[in-house]
Order: sequence, then structure tokens, then C-alpha cells
Amino acid sequence: MSRRKQPALPVPTTDEAAIALISEYIDVERRLRLAAEAADEMIAGVKEGLDEIKAEARPEQEQRFAAIKSWWEAGAAQRWAGKKRSADVAGAKIGTRLSNASVRMPKGIKIDAIVEWLRGHSWTGASRFVRAKYELNKDALIAAWPDEADTRKLFEDKGVKVSQADQFFIDVTPADTKEEARTDG
Repeated sequence: MSRRKQPALPVPTTDEAAIALISEYIDVERRLRLAAEAADEMIAGVKEGLDEIKAEARPEQEQRFAAIKSWWEAGAAQRWAGKKRSADVAGAKIGTRLSNASVRMPKGIKIDAIVEWLRGHSWTGASRFVRAKYELNKDALIAAWPDEADTRKLFEDKGVKVSQADQFFIDVTPADTKEEARTDG
């Protein structure tokens, strides 16, 4: 299977042509930014409207939920679900379910104190409940790479490298005015 090649790009051959292409690129980038800003403003407006609708409906919904829960606990669970934990009622599944399990500490006791207590405990099963997390500190390795030849050699012997490449970029500065951003160059 042969490799597909990209079609040849029309590369500018003069500085004037390059400047014209850059100007065109900048114009499109600025228009895209304006469109993105307008979209963000519209989305923010829609979300704000949705938040208002939710805030308005929330108190009544909380009352409805509490009333339905009381009805369910007062005997509807037996009538509708029998030995099951839930039932389909009026287009909704209603019932009880277990929440996710969580570990709770007594008031005033910090988790670090429990960890230290377990680490110092002579019980052989205590180690199951304490874990240590070891990971490579990549930031420290990147910082040490250029200056510490011994460290670099040690990691290179294991095949570890720090790589960094030049990347071409175009940073389009914001237009001075919105009118300038809308011009065709």
C-alpha cells in the first residue's frame, strides 16, 4: 500500500505574497474569534435563562419530591413494588436504592491520624488499608535534564529522554477595534 502524499501547497514566493497571506490568515482568525465570543455570549445568556427557570421551579419540585417520598414510605412501596425496591409508576421509576459507600471519620479525627494509627499497628492486616502512591516526578526530571549530566546518563541508560521540539506558530494579536477585525484586509 503506497503512502498518500499531501497535495502541493501554494507557498508564497515573495515577501509581498507572504505578507498578503499572513494578512488573510489574521483576518480569518479575528473573525473566528469574534464569532466564538458571540457564541459564548449567546450560550451564557441561554444558561442564565435556564438557571432562572431552574431556580424558579426548584422549591415546588423539592416539595413534590418530599410529598412523593412520604407517600412511597407510607405504604405505596408495598402496594406498588411488593418485595422489589422500586416500581414503574406514571412514567417514572420510583423506589429506594443504596447510595455509594463512603468512609466517614468521627468528628475531630483526621484521616492522617487513622493512617498513622494503622501504620503503627501490629495487626498484620493493617497494611491492606494503607497505600503509598509512587510516581515519576516529570517536572523535576525536566528541570534537572539540562544541568545534571549524571542524572541524565542514569535515565538515558534506561531509555528515558526529555524531548523538546521547535514548533511553528502564529499568534494573532487582538484587533484594536471590532471594526478592524471585520475588514477584509
